[in-house]
Amino acid sequence: MEVMTHNNQMLIATERERWLRLHLEGGLTIKELSKRSGFSRDTLQRWKRNYLTKGLEGLKEKSRAHHSHPAAVPKTIVSLISRMRLAAGFPLGARKISIRLKKKHGLLINWRTVHKVLKRQGLVRKRKRLPIKEKWAKKPLFAGDLVQIDVAFVRKFKGRWLYQFAAVDGYSRWKYIEIFKEQSNLSSMTFLNNLIARAPFRIKGIQTDNGLIFTNR
Repeated sequence: MEVMTHNNQMLIATERERWLRLHLEGGLTIKELSKRSGFSRDTLQRWKRNYLTKGLEGLKEKSRAHHSHPAAVPKTIVSLISRMRLAAGFPLGARKISIRLKKKHGLLINWRTVHKVLKRQGLVRKRKRLPIKEKWAKKPLFAGDLVQIDVAFVRKFKGRWLYQFAAVDGYSRWKYIEIFKEQSNLSSMTFLNNLIARAPFRIKGIQTDNGLIFTNR
């Protein structure tokens, strides 16, 4: 299971906060905000409650990891499945073991559960996977051919986060940086216009991570 890092949680929280501001400060109704953002009204209402009571902390993504496993397979059955797998003259698959557990022992265990047990016990053959070919990536041929833009948190200033917009030319490695008090469509458009005005070359292509601040209309 993927583990959420602090930075990822903060990115999610600030993105949700940005949507909520359109309702809390911009005057949009929850219904209108739902249509614009694509999130359900129930989800937006839940975010709003958490934000008003806990602030930005309430908008972080909570871990979905299980705290306990009440349906874990008992050790005696795990041992029985392992013996059935090893005792046969040829390796039995999970489906056949599930059938034999029902016929011989009266145990109704889904074959998927049997497969998970076999996998945890190291009794499943690993399939060889063909190596994945590297995806072709365009290489810049001249200055301005491809400029990469990204946003990062800098630090808090007077209780609010500052955002660093940075652009790097893929060919010459020329850099341009600006600091904004918020990350929004307006900030990204302002940064792009300033970048075009200050770059010592003509910019032909822009590459981003497709974040909402770059793609929202």
